[in-house]
Amino acid sequence: MRKVVLKKGSQIFLVTSITIVILYILISMWIIPGGKFIYTYYPTQTPINVAKDKGSFIKEISPSNINIIDSLSYFRIKNDLSIYLCKDLSYRRYGFFQFLKREIENPDFVCLNIVKSNIDILYVQYDNLLPVVMGDSNSDFKFFKIGSNAIVKILDKNRKEIVRMYFSNLGK
Repeated sequence: MRKVVLKKGSQIFLVTSITIVILYILISMWIIPGGKFIYTYYPTQTPINVAKDKGSFIKEISPSNINIIDSLSYFRIKNDLSIYLCKDLSYRRYGFFQFLKREIENPDFVCLNIVKSNIDILYVQYDNLLPVVMGDSNSDFKFFKIGSNAIVKILDKNRKEIVRMYFSNLGK
């Protein structure tokens, strides 16, 4: 067995590098709210053409059942709605500079995106969770296990329900 011996300059470089990494981790945990070093975020809902360009688009879908609550409001927005499935992607960034970024894909889940072009503050509510602004939901509310069902409500700017959509067997 051969013994590895570092020269004086190499030892200093190694110790300095390790010290910098440890300080970066500790400072990040001190600065970032909640003491997190790893920051996970989800991409916002995007139009279909952007999802296709990024390679996350799976297919367009339509609800298995739709219940229109406010027909006047629904008919005003229905032609602008895009409903599609995309890959379950999330991103992780590390530390307070967040210069290291990693994309994570979960093959057991799909992302249900409901996007309206020319947005005029509408909300989407996935499975009775908190409503999120349509087109800007940096959240994991829209991810569903492949084969599961979902109830999605579209709400107007006053958070009154316009339409309720049922999706069955997502991603199959």
